[in-house]
Amino acid sequence: MIALAMTTHTADPSTATAIDRRIDQTRSELRFLARRMGMTVRGRFPELAGHLDLHLDRLEDSSVEAVVRTGSVDPAMAAMKGLLLSDAFLAAEAHPELRFQSSRIEADGDRYWVYGDLTFRGETRGIALEARLARIDVFGEDRSARIEARGRVDGLIADEELEIELTILAIPAEAAQSATYAAPEVPSVQPRTTDQPPGAPVQPTTDRMPVHMVALGGSLRRGSFNRSLLRAAQQAAPEGVTIEAFSLADVPFYDGDLEAEGDPTPVRALKSAIVEADAILLVTPEYNKGLPAVSKNAIDWASRPPFDSPLAGKPVLLMGATTGRSGTKHALQQAADSLTYAQAVPFKERYGVSRAADLVDDDGRLAEPGTHAELRRLLGAFADSVRASTTPTAKAA
Repeated sequence: MIALAMTTHTADPSTATAIDRRIDQTRSELRFLARRMGMTVRGRFPELAGHLDLHLDRLEDSSVEAVVRTGSVDPAMAAMKGLLLSDAFLAAEAHPELRFQSSRIEADGDRYWVYGDLTFRGETRGIALEARLARIDVFGEDRSARIEARGRVDGLIADEELEIELTILAIPAEAAQSATYAAPEVPSVQPRTTDQPPGAPVQPTTDRMPVHMVALGGSLRRGSFNRSLLRAAQQAAPEGVTIEAFSLADVPFYDGDLEAEGDPTPVRALKSAIVEADAILLVTPEYNKGLPAVSKNAIDWASRPPFDSPLAGKPVLLMGATTGRSGTKHALQQAADSLTYAQAVPFKERYGVSRAADLVDDDGRLAEPGTHAELRRLLGAFADSVRASTTPTAKAA
């Protein structure tokens, strides 16, 4: 099934109908999760091109042609690129393109069936995608359109399962051919409330995309300095950023036997919190120049199953407080190494507090001068990177 996520930012959608749009290759991409022979591989194709003939008044009259250059594949684990390019997966050298051309679209209420021909590894076959319409973005004077979509295709290569997520920015073909064309600013997506029917117009918003973080504290002590740091981060969060703490107190030590019987309830809750969040904030102490058991145990559980875990592709901001002078740099580096191996994406900046016992007042508040402003800056920079990772930005000329 492919689920189209779309918003419309125009009071009169009919004014944007029947426009031939070209897919903007610089700000469109296809992300994928492929399972084959017991392996799970995540990645993206940053080079997505093609045409979109979008009819907002009658979507059944729309059509799409999309082309992906297989050699542009960018896996989450760089070591997997050679395998993906090989004949076992993409056969990129012999077949440099993957192409889809729709032939017709049929509507059934808010559900759509998209029929067309998919050319993959030199073979063309007809496929049918079941689609549910949620949102379309149409914006700017030239009526550019943004489409977000999710879907699944089985059996492309023997027993392979392929899940895809598309982000497409489509601009009018005439504008794209103009030498003076400047790509419009892409508006942020305004969440749709449950009482809005699929395809209904949404009011424009100037707010940036909200970012929800789940915060994991690596210390269980009630008076923990890291709890103070986590609270300070919550208080410093800039507008549009929410930080929700998740307690690791009930998460048992990782045990393969426990896992084989089914994840314990606290582990299921941990994984669910990570999946539902846009990003993770890990706040950890440092013991004996290393990452403590509570923090490492959370990573170990969340990294399961390998290559298809809640951590895969998830942005992570690392912070820590210690009574020593290191500012938890050893623990944060070890956390970054473990998270990277689990396919998470640690943020380039980190925040460490040294001599924390001298900086926390009697009420458990972190009173270091400048802490609030620095945390606010860092959280804002991290949130912007999370937004950038979900909406492709224009590449430098």
